Amino acid sequence: MTKERPAKMLTGIAATALGLMMALGACGETAPNPPGDEPAQTAEPEPDAPQTADQGTENSEATQTPAPADNSPEKRLEGKWVLVYSMFHSSSDDGYEYEYCTMTADEDAPDSTISVSFKDGKPVANYKYLNYETSFRAYGCELDYHAGTAYEGCPNTEWYYTFKSPEDEEEFSTSRITLTEDDRMIISEEYSEPGGEDYSGYRSLEENFYLRDDSPLLEDLDSLRYFDTVTVDNATDLLNSIASNRKVLLKPGTYNLSSVPASRINNKKVTENYGQLTFNEVNHFCIEPESEGDILICVSDAYSPVMEFNEGSHITIRGITAGHAVEPGYCSGSVLSFNTVGSLTIDKCNLYGCGTYGIEAYSTYNATVTDTEIYECTYGLVSLSQSGSFNFKNCVMRDSKDLDMISLNSIYDVTFEDCEFRGNSAMSYDTCSFVSLGEYDSATFRNCKFIDNEYYTFSNREVVMENCTSDNNRAGFNELMSRPEPITREELLTMYEETRTKQEEIDNKLSSDSFMDQQTLNQTAQEQFEMWDILLNKIWAYLKDNLGEEEMTALSDEENKWIKDKEAQVKAATADFEGGSMKPMIEYSTGADITEKRVIYLVENYLRSLEQ
Repeated sequence: MTKERPAKMLTGIAATALGLMMALGACGETAPNPPGDEPAQTAEPEPDAPQTADQGTENSEATQTPAPADNSPEKRLEGKWVLVYSMFHSSSDDGYEYEYCTMTADEDAPDSTISVSFKDGKPVANYKYLNYETSFRAYGCELDYHAGTAYEGCPNTEWYYTFKSPEDEEEFSTSRITLTEDDRMIISEEYSEPGGEDYSGYRSLEENFYLRDDSPLLEDLDSLRYFDTVTVDNATDLLNSIASNRKVLLKPGTYNLSSVPASRINNKKVTENYGQLTFNEVNHFCIEPESEGDILICVSDAYSPVMEFNEGSHITIRGITAGHAVEPGYCSGSVLSFNTVGSLTIDKCNLYGCGTYGIEAYSTYNATVTDTEIYECTYGLVSLSQSGSFNFKNCVMRDSKDLDMISLNSIYDVTFEDCEFRGNSAMSYDTCSFVSLGEYDSATFRNCKFIDNEYYTFSNREVVMENCTSDNNRAGFNELMSRPEPITREELLTMYEETRTKQEEIDNKLSSDSFMDQQTLNQTAQEQFEMWDILLNKIWAYLKDNLGEEEMTALSDEENKWIKDKEAQVKAATADFEGGSMKPMIEYSTGADITEKRVIYLVENYLRSLEQ
């Protein structure tokens, strides 16, 4: 395993600017009607700037503090600085540890700047911090120099400054400002609370990292997510390299994660439970190839996901193949699984079975899946629950089977764009749908192709279809029965055979269940009639569009006579049951028998003889 630290990349960690806000809050109390956040360039106040105690007194040249040397710490602080990322660390005596990073490249990130200038030869700071719930500014806070390190682990171990109120000269020692050798400003805030009989001791550290406002690194804020880059060539190093704010580069080869004994995993971010590996609280993490060549990440356990991320954010997986290294069959582990993940990118990946789903996500948001292929899964293609803002673009999803292919439950804003769905089958149960939606869910398919798929019902609820195409898909009985648009001869023949099968099931049920109540008998007879009547109408619509005019005219005359005969037969059959509870059963079952015979006649004498 090799570890690189590119010159362009920042190397520290950080968190919210809350500590700085608290430190500078007292400074702000002495500055009503603030003029703005730009640094004062001279000892004179800016226009409309708040007046401090000594600004109304003339200072002679003899009492001025000499200007600092160019290489002095305070001179290095001079200028305007922009917050780029922050990090919060906490731990307790009972072993709990937590860290989280916030990047200014993220949506709803804070906007913060610090301007350091000189007043009477001493450094003073103006500060701004704005986010969706906080608006704060402070001006004229003096900085006091200290030798030593601002906090344990600080890159600068030689000096730091503390903020001081302009009026009462009190020192805010918990907020400290320093610089690193590569010209980063760090403002830190530490807090600790000793433990007691009923609770554990607690420690926290907040670090806020700033760059100069003219730094070229600000042109690519997204690259600042990764504090270091690690290159690996085996499964053990891969598992031990998973960390927040890190990019992992994979050399070509196979990474069987199941081959790594638990004793060789030395990474708090990775937990193992009965062979299943979970990556916990990983933020701002990227995994991708180092160079050209095939990369396979797999597990030998059919019951575990290949990679499972639990509670994280800004996860990027690019350019890999992932799947289960087991014989095809049923398993209970998806290929990629995400639980409570915010901001997810999957790009140019191949995800294959026997994973239950190629992608499974719960409570996961802001995901983009591009140029990715999902295939040969044993439950379906994608399963999303309590998630939102998922966009699939230029993806191929193929050759998977059994249950709902796209399973969506309690979701919003899910879009499939320029995707191809090919050779999938959702036919294990007649309750399966190609797309399964919760009661209040919706999904949009835009410019998608559906080729050689089979399903009983395309969607159990309405979906949005924009400029999509269908070729040689085989719909099941439920879908064909409910489809409003014209259907093909082959689909009609499929409906015919499936209707006959269902009729046999009804006959067997009626003959074997002698204790069926009358209400159930009436309902069964009604379903039986509606099934044949719908099929008859669909066949008639097809014949009307495909028979010759003369032949259709003769058949129409024949059909009108048949309708009158059917009504007469039904009336005669129910004459002795008028007002009784059995009348609906007799009416519907008689109509079903007559309609079934008519369908058989039209299929055998007309539909089968027609060519496409």
